[in-house]
Amino acid sequence: MLVHYMRFDSMEQFLELAEPLEYVKTYDATGDTVIDVPGPGFIDVVGTLYDESTRRYEIDELTGEEEPVDNSATPLPGWHLNIVYRANQELPESFLPFKIDPPTNPAVPRH
Repeated sequence: MLVHYMRFDSMEQFLELAEPLEYVKTYDATGDTVIDVPGPGFIDVVGTLYDESTRRYEIDELTGEEEPVDNSATPLPGWHLNIVYRANQELPESFLPFKIDPPTNPAVPRH
């Protein structure tokens, strides 16, 4: 199994590049759009990541517990996803500029 960590400027940018490569399919019967690998593997859509060090907390009046404030963390740039291949597939050339190093926090297993 081979994992590619990707960061695009936006979901729209990814869709524009991915659709001609058949990584995005829309089913006529349902209208559902599916993001997937054409062949053995899958795509793990992560979306927007947030800087958790910027999240604010408040004390809940009922429980006295510290609770995170919704939407208070600062979004990080880009739209993220992981492409996982289970065979000898190659990452499309148009995706190469968007490949990023594997995250180091939290620690992820190396494949």
